[in-house]
Amino acid sequence: MDRKVIDFDQGWAYMENGIKKLKRILEGLPETQFTSEEYMMLYTTIYNMCTQKPPLDYSQQLYDSFEFNSKFTDKMRRIKIPLPPVDERKKVIEDVDKDRRYAIDAAIVRIMKSRKVLGHQQLVLECVEQLGRMFKPDIKAIKKRIEDLITRDYLERDKENPNTFRYLA
Repeated sequence: MDRKVIDFDQGWAYMENGIKKLKRILEGLPETQFTSEEYMMLYTTIYNMCTQKPPLDYSQQLYDSFEFNSKFTDKMRRIKIPLPPVDERKKVIEDVDKDRRYAIDAAIVRIMKSRKVLGHQQLVLECVEQLGRMFKPDIKAIKKRIEDLITRDYLERDKENPNTFRYLA
């Protein structure tokens, strides 16, 4: 997965626009709520800026760019940030689950392509290890994806030992 390289000024400008929008929402001024896409783009922009390889890692510059406002007071001690609507949240969750299914499929196929024959437990462990860098995979989801790959003729169970899989494709 290639990430877009973001320079500091471009990323900072995008973040400032998001912060301005959030301030307008919190101040009760007329402003549309953040969409799921806007939330994700802001998060992704900040994440990418902080995890790029040096000298493009801007985490320290972002930290230095924020200032503490000691004059800030508010009667309400807690600031409520509105959540996206339920239907948008469900759509995002479905999209994430779909992307994770593809990632699990790809990891299983990569592992099996290199090993050709592998036991169930070893396949699940290697899959968890590979996917652990991106997200914490669910063992049940991995098992479902293995069964799906068997039905799609990417894998088959060994005839003598049903806990062993063979790569077909």
